[in-house]
Amino acid sequence: MLDRLEASDLVVRIPSREDRRRVMIRLAEKDRRLQEAYTRISREMASLAYRGFSGKEIDVFEEDLGRVLDNLRGHGT
Repeated sequence: MLDRLEASDLVVRIPSREDRRRVMIRLAEKDRRLQEAYTRISREMASLAYRGFSGKEIDVFEEDLGRVLDNLRGHGT
């Protein structure tokens, strides 16, 4: 998986100076740009989805969604 991420220019491997067995993984510039776009789009979608909701209504809605998710996660157990 890491090889595919690196081949897609999403991560960069950086060898450790102290221990040649260790390799640090960093986000590549391409992934940073994607993260910035994701954050911007996510904010825009939330703004659109929650238009007309009060802060309290958003909190209650998200709490209810969390409960639904918990129910679905626990369904198989």
